[in-house]
Amino acid sequence: MKVLCVVLVLALFASVARAEVLDYDAKSIQAKIVYWFFKKTNNGDHGKLERRGTDADTYDLLPLDLGKIRDWTTSFDLYRLPTGAAFSQSRRKLLADSDGVILLVDASPKSTKANAASLAELRKDLKELNYEALPIVVQIVGANDEKDATAAAKALGIEDLPRLISIPTKGVGVFDTLKAEAKLVLTALRDRN
Repeated sequence: MKVLCVVLVLALFASVARAEVLDYDAKSIQAKIVYWFFKKTNNGDHGKLERRGTDADTYDLLPLDLGKIRDWTTSFDLYRLPTGAAFSQSRRKLLADSDGVILLVDASPKSTKANAASLAELRKDLKELNYEALPIVVQIVGANDEKDATAAAKALGIEDLPRLISIPTKGVGVFDTLKAEAKLVLTALRDRN
């Protein structure tokens, strides 16, 4: 993990200038990635997942500290947003200052309608926030193979987005998805500045 982080940070940190993500005085990089999905999943709740907020405005946070890399403290805050219509404002609020999104999609054909509703809400919120260029990686949950993953992506019209297959209960594909998103986030931050 540290090898990937070293490569990403060394290649990108000098050109990133967004103050809330990069602090030159403290020599730190901190980015926010939001996990977006239509139903609660385990997604490998490893580490110190923290429940934050109130009953009406709640979310889960997993701070991921990558430590010092060439004297730069590097970390990502991973947010798991609440599900259900009652929490749509909470999801939008947490999305408002995020640096990237991991969209979880259930590969089951019977979940296509729920996946589509979740994707529509995400797109609507991104458009309203003027965040349409935010990096997104799709994590296809429960696909048996690339054929299933492609079918799920095609059903949603998101074949052009980067995607990885995962089985979160076994930890398969979860870290690979996070690595792919972290790379896109750091590249996007560099390109914005």
